[in-house]
Formats: sequence, C-alpha cells, structure tokens
Amino acid sequence: MIKSITDLLQSLLKPEHVFLDIGCNVGWFSLIAASILKKGKVIGVEPNQNNLQLLYRSMIENQFDNMVIYPYAATDRSRILQMSGYGPYAYVHSIFKDAGFTYVQGIAIDELVRDESRLDVIKMDIEGHEPVALQGMRRTIARYRPIIVSEFHPKAIREYSRQEPQDYLEALVSMGYSLSVVEPTGKVIDFIDPSEIMTHWRNLNLQFDSRDAMHLDILARPSNPTEHSL
Repeated sequence: MIKSITDLLQSLLKPEHVFLDIGCNVGWFSLIAASILKKGKVIGVEPNQNNLQLLYRSMIENQFDNMVIYPYAATDRSRILQMSGYGPYAYVHSIFKDAGFTYVQGIAIDELVRDESRLDVIKMDIEGHEPVALQGMRRTIARYRPIIVSEFHPKAIREYSRQEPQDYLEALVSMGYSLSVVEPTGKVIDFIDPSEIMTHWRNLNLQFDSRDAMHLDILARPSNPTEHSL
C-alpha cells in the first residue's frame, strides 16, 4: 500500500505546505515530502533509534534542510513509554511489562507543534497507538484543520491502545472530519458512517482469511478547512 499513499501524498502536498509525519519509520514519506516542500517543511516524529539513524543519513545524503525529526513517540501527554518490536517496526505501550522493551520519551503533538504558523497534512502510522496520539493533538486539529492520512489497524488498536477501533473513527468524525478508505489501487472510497468502515474491514479480512491482520488506510478531510489547507 506504500504506492497508493505515496501517490495520495504527492497529490495533496504543495510546495509551501508543512507536513507532519507521525511515525516516520525509515523516512520514505518524509523524504518524498521534503522533495516537494521547497517553501515549506517536514516535521517528523520517530522513537526508534535504528530508524532514526537511517533517516538522518538519508537527510544528509539528499541535502534536505527543510526537515526536522524529533526522537519521540507521539502519545496523549508527556510521559515515558515502552517500545517493543523488530527491525524498523516497533510498538509503543502505555502499560509497562517486564522484559524485552526499550524506554522512549512520549510527547503530545499539541506541545510539539504549538509554535507552528501552519500545518497542512498529517500522516500517522504508529502501529495501533493512533487513538492515544489523537487525544494529544486535539488542539492542533482544531487550530490547523489539517488533512489526515492514518493507518487503521483494528487488531493493533485493541492490543496496544486498549481501545475499540470504531471509537477512533468516531473521534475523527466528532472533530468535523469526513472519512474515506484509500484502496491499494489508489481508489478512494467515501463512507458516511464509521460502522461502514468497520464492516468493510471485516469483509476484507474474511475475503483473504487473514485473521484480522489486515489494515486500512484512512483519509480524513476537514469539513471546514482553514485557508492554508484549501
């Protein structure tokens, strides 16, 4: 699904935009955005040190000076979290466990971007922690009305956020957003109600017998965008 989201972001981003990449991983989307935002900038958030080293190296090799990457985990408030995972993929936990974890600094996006004059597009892919991070960016969303592109992985949300996945979608709707699903082909399907998205996800998992392992990519568009996001 990387191609479909790459194509989507390339269609959304304009040279003067500010792009927030929550969960940069090794930086694919951040670097693509940096190549577009000649008059804007990329703000990235990524707690995995291995990923950060690869991303920093890419920034240097590409001579991108319009990027700033913060070594934090986006969450609901400033606090210490535990991170587990393998390779470039990691999961943050607010519930402490015994072993096999790395401690990382969590931060609310509201605190991180409070001095920005604009924020146009957000991409969020943080392995099921999205609902918790959303709670820490309510002021940001109300102020800037950015377009949001978010991974939606119900199984991971239940496991790592301890929340019901549909509640995450309902929260976006309550903030004044309309929701669509971006298919792997790039087709954008609009939905009226979050329950319809849940049904779409269940049917997809049944079709491929994936035992709820599949995720969706959500495009959330504000019903009342700011002047900058038009």
